[in-house]
Amino acid sequence: MSILSQKVMYALKALFVMNQQPVGIPIQVKEIANQTQLSIKYLEVVFSGLKKAGIVQSLRGSRGGYVLIKPLELIYLDDIMEVFEGPLKVLPDGEKVSGLSGFFDQQIVDIRALFRVTLKELWSYQQKAASVLSYSI
Repeated sequence: MSILSQKVMYALKALFVMNQQPVGIPIQVKEIANQTQLSIKYLEVVFSGLKKAGIVQSLRGSRGGYVLIKPLELIYLDDIMEVFEGPLKVLPDGEKVSGLSGFFDQQIVDIRALFRVTLKELWSYQQKAASVLSYSI
């Protein structure tokens, strides 16, 4: 069982590419696809969700594309997860397990805290990992 879906992972990759752009300068989906080796069609689905969530904005025209409208320090992993997967829950809607509902409710709080990390923190971690793994002969 994967906790982070493919859509969430694609969104993270796209947002990290966008983070490298100068503020306010749009980047086209085609460019993100080239840098991430992801499908343009699938990225368009991802950007639709990010746009509805108010994380990116689309700009039209020949020099259009997408821009981040929130900095990475204001975007949380659990927010991205909710955009693509809906609210985190252990039991299906309306399902009650006698005596265990309170237990599961507490577990959701604990799990949500695990994913309440900013994308800025994830970006920093990724950059550190890349610098450690990067070497030349």
